[in-house]
Order: sequence, then C-alpha cells, then structure tokens
Amino acid sequence: MRELFEYAVIRLVPRVERGEFVNVGVMLYCQRSRFLDLRCRVDESRLAALDPHLDVSEVVAHLAGFAAVCRGGPAARPARPRAPGGGGARGGAGGGGRPARPAGSARGSVSAG
Repeated sequence: MRELFEYAVIRLVPRVERGEFVNVGVMLYCQRSRFLDLRCRVDESRLAALDPHLDVSEVVAHLAGFAAVCRGGPAARPARPRAPGGGGARGGAGGGGRPARPAGSARGSVSAG
C-alpha cells in the first residue's frame, strides 16, 4: 500500500531585506503512518557568510525546539515567553530587536512541496 509523505524545508533567513537564506532542515510527515520527524544540518561557515553576527547557538536551540515538537512528549512544551520589547541577540537598526531564527510558515519562508 502506498502512503503519502509530505515535507517542509526549514530555511533560515538571517536578514529578510537581503533575500538570502540557508536551508537548515527538512520535516517529513505522514498522517497515515502517524510519522513526523525533522532532520537538521547547520553549516556554520555558510551562516557566517550571510550574517557574521548571527548567534549560531540560538539557531541550533530553535531547531532543537522544532525537533522536540516533532518527537512530542514533555519536551514539546510551549516556548518561553519573550520579555517586552523583544531584546534578542541582535538589536539596533535593521535588526528589529529580534534575534535571527528559523523562519516559520506564518512568515512565508517554509517551502513545502
């Protein structure tokens, strides 16, 4: 019996205004098999080429959160709330006070196909 698997490419967009991105993972889903998994690979040199000030450890932490949600269980808890005003790894003009993070589908940066 054939089963339909769907996937989504996880892209990191360090600076949206430049239109550059790096694929950092792929999520695979099959409803019938009740399967959901995520595989990630972070190429630090490519990320540094796009944004030398990017906090790679924060990117890895966000991807670990994606993976925890895929696995389910107690580790798949909601993200901790941010302090008022954003205050991420990158402040100042152009950064919007928010750290760079893997883009989600609500931002239109996750490709599915």
